Amino acid sequence: MKTTDKHSGKRTSEEASVKEKLLGSINLLLHKLADYLRTQSEKLSSSQKKLALAFFGLLMGGICLTLTIRPFYYSSPSEFNLPEGMTTKGRVIPPADREAMFSEEDYLMLMKFKSTLDSLYKTDRPVYDDLLRGRKGLLDSINFLIHFYKE
Repeated sequence: MKTTDKHSGKRTSEEASVKEKLLGSINLLLHKLADYLRTQSEKLSSSQKKLALAFFGLLMGGICLTLTIRPFYYSSPSEFNLPEGMTTKGRVIPPADREAMFSEEDYLMLMKFKSTLDSLYKTDRPVYDDLLRGRKGLLDSINFLIHFYKE
C-alpha cells in the first residue's frame, strides 16, 4: 500500500523559510556583537591591545597544552575508558579457543575456484579477463583466505 503526504512539499518550504529567518537573525546578532567588540577594542591603547593579545594567546596556549598533557598524567596504562553511553558487546577470543572462520569444505571450494581461475588464465585469457573485470582484489582475497586458513 502506497501512502503519500500531500503537504510534504509545503512543509519543506515552510521549514526552509524558518531556517532562513533563523540564520538571518543569528547573522544579525553576530554582526552586532562584532561591532560592539570593535568599538570596545578601539577604546584601548596600542599597548593595552598588545597586552590583551598576549594574555589571550597565553590563555589559549595553556588550555591547549593542558588538554594535550592531562590524559598522560591521569590515566593508568591498563585502563581504557569508554565514553558514556558506549558499551562493549564484542568479545576477544584467544586464538587457542576460537573456531575456524570457515570449514575445510569452504577451503577446498576456494582451492578448486583458484585452480579453475589458474587454468582459465593459461587456456582462455579473454574469459579470465572478463571474469575479473569489475572484481578488483578477488584474487588477493582468495589468496588471503587460503593463507588465513592454513595458519
